[in-house]
Amino acid sequence: MRKDIQRVVLTGGPCCGKTTLLNGLAERAYSVVPEAARMIIEENQKREGEYVPWINLYGFQQKTTERVLELEHSFEDSLLFCDRGVVDGHGYSVSGKIPTPELIKKFSVKRYDTVFILDPIPVYQKDEARRENPEEAKKVHAAIWNAYREFGYSPIRVPIIGGKEERTEYFIKLLEQML
Repeated sequence: MRKDIQRVVLTGGPCCGKTTLLNGLAERAYSVVPEAARMIIEENQKREGEYVPWINLYGFQQKTTERVLELEHSFEDSLLFCDRGVVDGHGYSVSGKIPTPELIKKFSVKRYDTVFILDPIPVYQKDEARRENPEEAKKVHAAIWNAYREFGYSPIRVPIIGGKEERTEYFIKLLEQML
């Protein structure tokens, strides 16, 4: 892992606005690592593959972690904003009551410089990749928070503030104070 790259994770449970906030950052020319889990789900749905969380959670977490690592290494920028991180896989594994793949454990310690956990948005929306119900989403959110703490991170909470623009501006100001 290159030490001159600063990795910032934006995470939280399903439907907390991560992708929307990251899209706002990308519009402002920040480098954004896309969400690997959604990629894996969509690829497997197209070919009726087995690596979706509702069929093979362990295999899905393994494949997702491999993709996260691949995506994070594909950027040369000094500051990366990541739509989820390797540690999320531990949260999902705990929430799904499966053993955490060793690859997740290997790459979870001291990988990220800063972790932001976004509060869930009030209206939960399912889609083809996001199948959890609102109660399950809350449990996943708590498991992700606990996973980052377990691996030695001190997550920073990002509250819901207005719409996309307001939350993006709030986040950028919060980030500027820290960097």
